[in-house]
This record gives sequence, structure tokens and C-alpha cells, in this order.
Amino acid sequence: MNKRRALTLIETVLALAMVAGMGVAVLSAIGAAARTDAGARERRLAQTLVEDMIAEISAVPVARQTISGSDAILGIPITGTGESTSAPAVMEPAAIDPAVQSLITGSSIPSEGRLRFASVRDYADWVENPPRHRNGEPMEGFPAAWRRAVSVQGIHPLNLSPTGSSNPRAYFVRVEVTSHGRLLASREIIRTDAWDQITSREEDR
Repeated sequence: MNKRRALTLIETVLALAMVAGMGVAVLSAIGAAARTDAGARERRLAQTLVEDMIAEISAVPVARQTISGSDAILGIPITGTGESTSAPAVMEPAAIDPAVQSLITGSSIPSEGRLRFASVRDYADWVENPPRHRNGEPMEGFPAAWRRAVSVQGIHPLNLSPTGSSNPRAYFVRVEVTSHGRLLASREIIRTDAWDQITSREEDR
């Protein structure tokens, strides 16, 4: 009788240990699932920030529109052909506004934010922490540790290799969002002045 009682006690202890182990495993699984779900939401939110900046950069011209005596797309000098010799509008690099340059090199973000950005290269080395709207207002709902950065590199439009030219007609643009140095989302695009020239000609008609 005593022996049976001892076995029952041992069985009870083992059963409790098994139940406790199963409970820990279940809680661990729930915690991992919650972390995975939170991470997925975080990445989706970060990608939204990236796409927002990409759309903004895509909406500004590669360079400021001026008048020049060359073809806007092919760069061919205009000669007398019996047609109008008035020079079409072409895209030339806009001088970076001194206020914009101070934003790029400075450590503070002004109240007007990116409202004075007039061309793609104005966004070069732009960093904001936390993310902000174009008018400089902080975006609600984003952690203070989140950092949105833009890099802009002039490239050759034909082979897409980097160029040190002060008058590039194409740019490689990368936008990324990080948190504590951890990359959450990024996207790269190539901007050329071709579309700017087309839209400019459409507006002149």
C-alpha cells in the first residue's frame, strides 16, 4: 500500500512537470508568434515611409528647367531647318539653394522641412530622425528611434555607372528606414531628365 502511494506521488510529480514544460513551450510559441507579427507590422510601416519619400522625390524634376540652344533629349545643336529655331526647354542642373545646403550639412531640421527642395539632388544626404512630413511636421505614430535617410548618386544614363560630373542627367536614389541601426525597409530608383523634358514639352504646347 505504501509502495503504491509512493508510485502515485511520483506519477503526479512527473505529470505536473510535463504540464509545466508544455505550458512553457506554448508561452514561448505565443511570444515568438507575437514578435514575428510585430516585426512584420514594423516592416510594413517602414516600407510605407520609404514609398512616401520615393513618391515625393519622383515628383520633383531632376534639374531646373532653363532655355538652351540644344535639343532637350539628344543634346543636338539646333540649326536652321526651315522650322522654328527657337530653342526648346532643357533641363540643366539647378544650383542648390543655400538654405537647402544648410539643411544637408546642418544638424537641425528647419520648420519648412523639405518645401524648398526643387530638384532630385536637393535630397542628397537628407536624414530625418524621427520621420517628418515634407512641411517639417513630425509624423505621428513613429518611434523616435526611427531614421529615414536618402542618398543620391549621379550616374551615366546609358551604362548607369557612377559619375563625378557636375551635370549628371541621371541619378541613382536610395531611401532607407532604420531603427537602432537595423534596416527595416529600403528601395532604389533611377531618375533621369527624360521624363522631365517630355512633360515640359507637353506643358509648352
